[in-house]
Amino acid sequence: MARQAFFFAALLLGAAAAIRTWAAAYLGSEVVHDLRLHTERLVADGPYRYVRNPLYLGSFLLSIGLGFLASRVGFFILVVGGAARILRLIGREEENLDQQQAERFREFARIVPRLVPSISPRLPAAGVDPCWGRAFRAEASMWGFFVMMGGAGV
Repeated sequence: MARQAFFFAALLLGAAAAIRTWAAAYLGSEVVHDLRLHTERLVADGPYRYVRNPLYLGSFLLSIGLGFLASRVGFFILVVGGAARILRLIGREEENLDQQQAERFREFARIVPRLVPSISPRLPAAGVDPCWGRAFRAEASMWGFFVMMGGAGV
C-alpha cells in the first residue's frame, strides 16, 4: 500500500513539475520566483491558453503529492491549506490584472478557465518563444521532489 501511495504521489509531483516548468518557460523564471506581484503584462501563450493559473495548479498538485507523506490530518491540512492559499493569491492577482489590464484581462478570464484546464486551447498561439533552460533551472526543486518521491517508492 505504501508503495502505491509513493507511486501516485510521484506522478502528482511529476505533473506539478511539468506544469510549473511549462508555465515558467512562458512567464519567465524571474517573475515566477519573485515575491512581488507582477500584473504589468498578460501572458496568453503556452499553458496559459488552457488555464489562467498553471503555476498555482502545479503548486496545488504539489500540495496533494506531498500530502501523501503526511498523516491523514496532515494531508487534510496540506490540501485545504494549499487550496486556501492559492485561491487567495489568485484572487489578489486577478483583481490587480483586472485593474491594470481592464477589458483585455476580462476577455481572457471569460475565455480561459481559472484553475481546471480545458482539454483544448482556448486561445490561438501568440508566438511567444519559451525559455526552457531558465524554466528548468527555476523549477529544479520541483523536479527534485519528483525524483526523491520516485526513488522512495522504488
